[in-house]
Amino acid sequence: MPHKYHHEAPDTFRGRARIAKEFIDEVEIILTQYTVTDDLDKIKGLLRYCSRAVAKFIRTLQSYHNPDWDQLKAEFLHYYDADQEDDDNRPSDLVRFVEEN
Repeated sequence: MPHKYHHEAPDTFRGRARIAKEFIDEVEIILTQYTVTDDLDKIKGLLRYCSRAVAKFIRTLQSYHNPDWDQLKAEFLHYYDADQEDDDNRPSDLVRFVEEN
């Protein structure tokens, strides 16, 4: 897999929900390109592209300790609320709406 700062590597994931799904998709593409099939190796590959804080969180997950890529990916996306990616509304939008009405 490419080094963290290699031009083919994804940008370091720092916990932004809006890009969580895109980030996981990029990591999965790299895992496929480099024929990484073992769950533990996939998880270690993911960690390489995360900030220290995100990696620390991932290391607390049960799916990290009992390497399960699919479960870890689901927990990651749930925790970082990847559904926000499609949500264009922000808390400030709600405040403005309430103030105007």
